[in-house]
Amino acid sequence: SERTDVYRRYFDALDEKGLLYPCFCTRAQLHAADAPNRGDDMPVYAGTCAHLSPETVAEKLKTRRPAYRLRVPDETIAVCDRHYGLYQENLARDCGDFILRRSDGLFGYQLAVVVDDAAQGVNSVVRGVDLLCSTPQQIYLQNLLSLPHPIYGHIPLLVAERDRRLSKRDHDASLDALLVRFGSPEAIIGHIAGIVGLAPTTEPATPEQLLSCFSLKNLHGRIQIAWI
Repeated sequence: SERTDVYRRYFDALDEKGLLYPCFCTRAQLHAADAPNRGDDMPVYAGTCAHLSPETVAEKLKTRRPAYRLRVPDETIAVCDRHYGLYQENLARDCGDFILRRSDGLFGYQLAVVVDDAAQGVNSVVRGVDLLCSTPQQIYLQNLLSLPHPIYGHIPLLVAERDRRLSKRDHDASLDALLVRFGSPEAIIGHIAGIVGLAPTTEPATPEQLLSCFSLKNLHGRIQIAWI
């Protein structure tokens, strides 16, 4: 596709600079490694495949397709988040070399989102705080590829018991189920806006009606909800 061709062009540009290398580690091996965890269920990559010899790479290619990782420096990247303030991450210590292309050939999230944001002229990004730790990696990629930096704002998550992230996998309520319970989209929006601090009450409301009182400063921290 046209988007894939664009990703490939940027990927090849990084490869030509010698910044990429093949990684043959499986997901099970990564999680079994004795490595610190960033808090998003992904361990910091230990660089297992970073210095394989050409002969070893050739031998491993006979039995497994590799992913491709971007080499990162011992450098701290900082971002001034619109909600959380200063956030910084040392790429080598807190992240490790990260994947730009998966072993199935698909391009990774970090590369795709950086390229797409630039292509679409995105200058302001608002997303969940679970992606805050990805931001320094994306800023580093933007620097390497001479792409602009959006302004970032990360917001707290609605969670279930014990700070569990909501997901279909855990059979949390879908929008269809919430519509049955609350009766209308406005009722769902108003209820959520009220419990997270974006509205003074939990009365039904549209997003347009909430604009007059919207402020990131009013957001509570992680909100545990019992109705999911």
